[in-house]
Amino acid sequence: MITAAVFSKGMARIPNLANLLGVERVVLRPAARRAGEVNVVAGWGLKPSAQVAQAYATKHRLPFVRVEDGFLRSVGLAANGARPLSIVTDSVGIYYDATRPSQLEHLLNGVEGVDAGGKEGAAEAETRDPLESAELLARARAAMDNIAEARLSKYNHAPEVELPPSDRPRVLVVDQTWRDLSVRYGLADESIFGAMLKAAEQENPGAEIIVKTHPDVVAGKKVDIYYFVTPEWEFDEYRELTKPSNIKDESPDESPDELPSVEL
Repeated sequence: MITAAVFSKGMARIPNLANLLGVERVVLRPAARRAGEVNVVAGWGLKPSAQVAQAYATKHRLPFVRVEDGFLRSVGLAANGARPLSIVTDSVGIYYDATRPSQLEHLLNGVEGVDAGGKEGAAEAETRDPLESAELLARARAAMDNIAEARLSKYNHAPEVELPPSDRPRVLVVDQTWRDLSVRYGLADESIFGAMLKAAEQENPGAEIIVKTHPDVVAGKKVDIYYFVTPEWEFDEYRELTKPSNIKDESPDESPDELPSVEL
């Protein structure tokens, strides 16, 4: 029986984790004497429990993969217990960690040994630059179009909020949760979010600045970065979306004029 070992109670409680990992069963914190029954060890992202999992895999010479929520995760928030419909698995690193490579990074850079499906392989057809594949690019374009047409998101829980046409340009600034690991391992820090909001304001005089609050903050599960950084900065008026919202702009191109990002 193909078995995955995890070292986090939270991971062990994920519904259908075995199916998502492509194994037959998941065991929690197996003893050393049971290592021979394990085929792969999985850890959640860069959390401390993942370090324990990786140490177990190294000690017993087992494959190790990092796991994170899928980009199209569920219908409802993970923080509210919504069942995940997808996960990301990575045997190299994890996509938000800028301190080391990841399987996704290798795939996009055409690194040898990673095929267009993200799997390791030695065949010549599998080691070519995947971005040179017309078939893969067409599939990616179709997926992007389908996501946009269906207005899909990570959690797919928010009703549409229609923004009426405006003669002012709109700038969308995206918030994050306080102390989220993607900020730290993205080689940024919380102060950069204050600088980003200020830059959006200064570089777009007269624009309507819209701050998209993280869904977990809206649900009252976490605290957002701007809660801490905005008192340290002086801002003009900006709109903060503090309710679940899938923004639909009624302007002709249905998109903000600018979307600032954290830049290093």
